[in-house]
Amino acid sequence: MGLAAQTLPTNTPGLLYAVAYVLSAIVTASLVGARPEFTWRRALGNLAGAAFITLVMWLTGGVQGFAFAAVMGCVAIVVVLLLALNLADATLRRALYYFPLAFLLGEVAASLTWQLYYFAVDVGLVAATTLMLVVFCAVTFAAVFGAAWLVGKRVMGRPANMHIHKADVAHMLAILAGTYLLANASYLLRSTPFSSTHTMETYIVRTVTEFGGIAVLLAVHLAKKSVAETFENQMLRQAMEQQYANYQVSEESVALVNQKYHDLKHQIAILKAGGAGSSEMLAGLDQIERSVKQYEAENKTGNHVLDTILTAKSLTCQGRGIEFKAVADGEAIGFMDDADVAALFGNIIDNAIEAVEKVGEGERLITLSVSRQKGFLRIREENRCVGTPTIRDGVPVTTKRDRRYHGFGTKSIRQTAEKYQGDAHFTAEDGWFRVSILIPVPAA
Repeated sequence: MGLAAQTLPTNTPGLLYAVAYVLSAIVTASLVGARPEFTWRRALGNLAGAAFITLVMWLTGGVQGFAFAAVMGCVAIVVVLLLALNLADATLRRALYYFPLAFLLGEVAASLTWQLYYFAVDVGLVAATTLMLVVFCAVTFAAVFGAAWLVGKRVMGRPANMHIHKADVAHMLAILAGTYLLANASYLLRSTPFSSTHTMETYIVRTVTEFGGIAVLLAVHLAKKSVAETFENQMLRQAMEQQYANYQVSEESVALVNQKYHDLKHQIAILKAGGAGSSEMLAGLDQIERSVKQYEAENKTGNHVLDTILTAKSLTCQGRGIEFKAVADGEAIGFMDDADVAALFGNIIDNAIEAVEKVGEGERLITLSVSRQKGFLRIREENRCVGTPTIRDGVPVTTKRDRRYHGFGTKSIRQTAEKYQGDAHFTAEDGWFRVSILIPVPAA
């Protein structure tokens, strides 16, 4: 050990850990979910948590043994609270699930900073000054958290239906406990097979072990994420197949209904041609005939699949007291597969019907427009709704209790739009829910 390094404490300063824990909690929260809106309450909570960790780590810099364990327990609780505060859809279970990753990331950032600084001072590369420590801290933190951000954006995103069980939390906490004890054995107990008496060796063991713990945590999370994504894809495929199956059933039903209407129209014409009946009866026949013609005109868009869906959904709306208005250019969607048309419009209208049924009678309204504008297919649907649905990650959050098996209709809508290099946008305000889809029309 160099003479300069002898003046440095062998334990990493607590202030380094304090800053690292706070930054790690914020970075981890931003990686695993949509960031929540800014509020002064959340901002003050972050400041209070940062101040508490900083004060505790500063005042307890020299404690060891059981006292050290108690201090780190208090710090861990605050890190969990910081995570919960910064997660968009925070629950205690979810915060506990991601806490081990945030905690070890902070550990790595602080320990690596001190290890590099201690080595540089030991070999005489830099002087042991506060300014130099700040420089090492800034550079190393930027590298560690920057790398964590780049890697995390690729692997940490979670499917919306990824359900975190108690066992998942227990597994993550167990990995953290084992990693932390092994990494800090040299600080807690000097006479173990995993302890080191050499300062630099102690730093290396701690940093490498904590890196390994992060790798194990990521591997466990990726395995869980893969299972959740497979399940989500299966559910989306089933949702699309179900809509196409519904379309095929509706096609047969609508064909039968149209045949009956066609027969009825001719029967009306025969009755009128016979001249029998009173003027009131003839007026009634005229009214029925106008209704039949209006019905036929409303459902001839130029696309057979869309015609069938609109007719079937119109009948559903009539039976439930819902006013359904559709103005559609069926030829504009001619480039889309029949199964995609059935899934897209089936999900759009089914979701609208479900939402409108919760609205009071007399206000149940759904409007749909399909048109081609300047080389783009534009689909717009509006319906009345109760309250303001929550939009997260670009799609509405299902109000069903078990989210694992619901909410796939809107995801299917967005997936179908993206299949054709388009985009689906969902908004909700002032008692209205709107779906806007824009898809580039391919060249002929």
